[in-house]
Amino acid sequence: MSAKVRVWVIVVAAVILLGYPLAAWVIGIRAEKQIEAREQQAMRAVPYVTVLNRTYRRGVYAATEEVTYGLSAPFTKALQAAPGDGFLRAARLTVRNTIHHGPLPGMRTFALATIDTELVLPAGLRKQLDKPLGGKPILSAHTAMRWGGGTHYDVVSPAFEMEVSPGETVTWRGLSGSGDATREQESMQADITFKGVQFRGEKGDGEVGQIHGTYDLHRVFTTLWAGKFSGTIDKIEIHPPAPEAAASLQQLRLEADTSAKGDYLDGKFALSIAKASFGSFAATQLGYAGEVNHEYGPAAAALSEKIRDVSQRNARSADGLQANPQAILEIFQHEGVDILLHDLVFNISRIGFVTPEGELKIAARFTTSGLTREDFSKSGPAMLAAVIPHIQATADLAIDVALLAKLTAGNPRGEQVRTQLQALQKQGYVLSNDKTLTAHLAFNGGRLTVNDMPFPPPPSARPAEGAVPAPPTRRRRGG
Repeated sequence: MSAKVRVWVIVVAAVILLGYPLAAWVIGIRAEKQIEAREQQAMRAVPYVTVLNRTYRRGVYAATEEVTYGLSAPFTKALQAAPGDGFLRAARLTVRNTIHHGPLPGMRTFALATIDTELVLPAGLRKQLDKPLGGKPILSAHTAMRWGGGTHYDVVSPAFEMEVSPGETVTWRGLSGSGDATREQESMQADITFKGVQFRGEKGDGEVGQIHGTYDLHRVFTTLWAGKFSGTIDKIEIHPPAPEAAASLQQLRLEADTSAKGDYLDGKFALSIAKASFGSFAATQLGYAGEVNHEYGPAAAALSEKIRDVSQRNARSADGLQANPQAILEIFQHEGVDILLHDLVFNISRIGFVTPEGELKIAARFTTSGLTREDFSKSGPAMLAAVIPHIQATADLAIDVALLAKLTAGNPRGEQVRTQLQALQKQGYVLSNDKTLTAHLAFNGGRLTVNDMPFPPPPSARPAEGAVPAPPTRRRRGG
């Protein structure tokens, strides 16, 4: 190697040796600002939680942060008369972050910084869990801060079993997951699995099965989220000493899917439970499903933001949580009205369940059309008279006769319910094909009809007291 080459090698090495600490220091400043901005954004989303203490110690290559969260003073003041208020007012959550600065944080990767996070338990609980956890933190996460401002994280909670008191045991099966977010959380995805928890004791057993959740979301209209969310719970079971008090839910599933089309949002949602039992009652196919379409995005975003602002002001109030109905009313009178002015459609395709005796089904639809702000400028009855003609709604109800008999059996008011239904059936407001009772309700132009007949019936159509009404001479739905 020539002398000239050796000189250049020495110069490059010197630049690296001297430049790397400077680069790490500068990157550390940038990382701290991003971490602080992210924490502030999270705190805005939960106004009734506050930072009680925060320390940040930054070195050249690494930094440590410890943040303690608690309930805000107004919230704790409002809890003073609530059961267990002492525990809630004293509740604290401490998180410890160890930050390694880039460009080669911890000499393990190429990134702006990495963050190793762990939940810090109170000393007494930490000592109690130290052996079951094998010295591991009960919850930890590793986050990589990307150069473009995005992040990737992995979270884990180890499985353990411990005796919480004589004869009472908890088995925690662990948690794992990962997620990604772009700069300023304009979009984010995650896939997280909680493997379940079980309680066993002399007073009974309980279990929550595996919970799995995924989401793929992105911001729309600045403050709202669109995209897909899915969550499942294998089972929730409670088995007290008395068998008749047992409860069980199997295969729960929650789904939501929202998309933005121009200035409007369309969304679908569904909750289903494959099987449920409560004592002697058992049912399958429980749940509901529906859609919200043509929701005016700018108004929905403004409504969400202003309600959040009211919540934040309430959280900072020195008088504790004092509801401000007038402030909420004004928001709905402006932003809420804006949503209705754009022909909102709300549809419930199904609410119901199935039992061995039969099925209950409800479907409904609500729409607005042709409303103007002038319609809402009036007050009292005048406003109602202007608004109601622009509202259309329908509902279809169906219940099998055997299921109705099961639900009303042993009920003190069961006989009264059956008598009222028989009267409505004679008037044609409840239809029957011997197996199922049905009714179709429609609200249009300010008028309510049931099975295409005005409801309540006009005085001339009402039977005299003690008289038996003649059966309706119209085609029966479902007959």
